[in-house]
Amino acid sequence: MGGESFEIKSSDVKIRSDCWGIYSENDFNVTDSKFDIQSKSNNIMVDNGKLTASNTKFYVKNTLGGSAIYSGKGITIENGSYVEAESIPDSAIFTPGNIKLDSSEFHLIGWYPGITSGGNMEIKDSNVESESTNDIGIWSRSNLTIIGNSDVKSNGIGAAGEFAIEPSAGSYADVSADGNKSLAKTRIIMEEVKGDFHYKIHEHKLSWVIDKEPTADEEGIKHEECSTCDYKGEAVPIDKLTSDKPSGDKPSDDTPPATGNNPGTVIWIAAIAVCGAAVTITSACRYKKENR
Repeated sequence: MGGESFEIKSSDVKIRSDCWGIYSENDFNVTDSKFDIQSKSNNIMVDNGKLTASNTKFYVKNTLGGSAIYSGKGITIENGSYVEAESIPDSAIFTPGNIKLDSSEFHLIGWYPGITSGGNMEIKDSNVESESTNDIGIWSRSNLTIIGNSDVKSNGIGAAGEFAIEPSAGSYADVSADGNKSLAKTRIIMEEVKGDFHYKIHEHKLSWVIDKEPTADEEGIKHEECSTCDYKGEAVPIDKLTSDKPSGDKPSDDTPPATGNNPGTVIWIAAIAVCGAAVTITSACRYKKENR
């Protein structure tokens, strides 16, 4: 299937082949589609062009030779795409060019790294699980950058050039590498990781801290702090106190709320009522005695 540059939109493609699944001599562009391909060689082969996929699902498995997804001049998979790719003899995804994974999800298994680029590799705002049965899970022969709100798991990761992690602005990178854990809120440079690797955005556990109590004359100040890292939020004002808003929103004393009744009055009325009842009963008994 294929030939020179071509495009597929809004399609559901299922292929079983003893050779390639889809072959394109030049660029291959796909949008809003689904591919279910099993073949002995490359499931998707873009020979001399670039593969670009947007909002597309790939379920591809290669059993004999080559990568599940191969492109000669680069791969971009973005905009809510989903990829399950496996290559028993090679990388699940490979290109001699650049790779960009953006806002998508990937589950990759390969004999060589699950995903390999000859050029730069960028993983941005994506969930990636990549495993190699004989190597490390993710490898770039140039530079590798993980950006933003990504979640990346791999049995090893690295780059021949620079390997960097850039968390989103205001976020902390939560990195686990070879059993060691660390947090970083700025761009960090990593060494190659031979063992298990996991990167995600750190999730803060926040609570309010009062810096200055409010009074009737001045506003107070508070900020949020994370109990699991050194994050501190910006100062936030607390409104001045009013007669019906004590400090900390707590009751000012233990006085019960007004009900319109005087407790002392209630007690005296009850006492008078009891005494009156006693007088009535005594008088009634005397009357019966005298008239018996």
